[in-house]
Amino acid sequence: MDWTIYVSIAAALVLVLAIICITVIMRSKKKPDINVEAVYDALGQRNIKSITLRRNKINATLLDHKSADMVALKSAGAAGVNVVGNTAKFYFDADTEDVYEGLKQKIDKRG
Repeated sequence: MDWTIYVSIAAALVLVLAIICITVIMRSKKKPDINVEAVYDALGQRNIKSITLRRNKINATLLDHKSADMVALKSAGAAGVNVVGNTAKFYFDADTEDVYEGLKQKIDKRG
């Protein structure tokens, strides 16, 4: 047998192993579960005037930004927390839209 056949077989095996490893890694990456209730509590349940979703960031207009617990918001998984006036702007590395929808439902239910 020619040595090129051995090299080709080895290359094919390396490729197959790489594909298997990538598949296993991608499946094992699990989205973190964000506790919407903790985010809602951190902002202050009755303190939230309105929320919007812009460019994958949640903008929560608050009645009083000083009443919100930004440390608890970060502990709940929020990143990029920024307060401008009475608006808290933040996002999550994953599930920002799901958190937004959950917050929206809670705000709509409270009436």
